[in-house]
Amino acid sequence: TEEEFSYIKCMNALFPEVTETRAKRTRSGGADGGGDAKRQATEEREFAYTPGLVAVVEGAAVDAERAKEVREAMGAFGDVKFVEVVADQPLMYVRFSDVAGAAKAVADLKEFEGKPVTVSVM
Repeated sequence: TEEEFSYIKCMNALFPEVTETRAKRTRSGGADGGGDAKRQATEEREFAYTPGLVAVVEGAAVDAERAKEVREAMGAFGDVKFVEVVADQPLMYVRFSDVAGAAKAVADLKEFEGKPVTVSVM
């Protein structure tokens, strides 16, 4: 569903050959003896990547525990579906429900909590 979105799924959609290699290693008998059914079902489920929905915000040093606050703040640009804060890096991914929200964030967001940020779209 849209609520389960993450940038890792986007990368897997863009570079399926890496995902296939990882899945083969997991299924051939990793530490857990071949993987559990839930992980295999997730790997087999199709994911449709829509360009332009994800805003990449670089320069915002935010703790992952504050993702809900970030989601509310980013709501000023459009309907936010998901926020992923990268631990120990000034980086976060914000998925909007439509391309217009991400485009508005790129155009209007120049600083976050008083620090300059760079915003681009995936």
